[in-house]
Amino acid sequence: MKKATKRFFQNSTNLVEGFRFFAKFFSIIIFLFFLIAIIIATPAQRSTFNPYALPFYDSIMVISFYFILLSLLIAWIKEGLGGLLSITGLIVYLIFDFLSDGKILWNILILAVPACMFIYCWWYTNVSEEYDPYRE
Repeated sequence: MKKATKRFFQNSTNLVEGFRFFAKFFSIIIFLFFLIAIIIATPAQRSTFNPYALPFYDSIMVISFYFILLSLLIAWIKEGLGGLLSITGLIVYLIFDFLSDGKILWNILILAVPACMFIYCWWYTNVSEEYDPYRE
């Protein structure tokens, strides 16, 4: 009797591997985009920018933003930890952004996409009973 097998795209384990690939790819794109933006913006601001003159809220926002980028790199090794740290840094960033300006910069939430995908991949491989590492 022939065993019925699911197609590649119907196997939930393969979908998790696809999510993992997309999360890693998206985190690389985000990291490179902001790295290039920092490299381009730094020479233009050298004459006028004083990092020690930033207000307290803005300093916390800059630190939390770099924390988000660092945690996306940590998520490559430890998916759950990196995703959770990234979401935490994003929440801190949004709170201090709201306290400083009275409004929220919504486009920063694009950083939550790979973080949520990393958390989902961690949950599925460590907690879910459907995960089959020995799939055909």
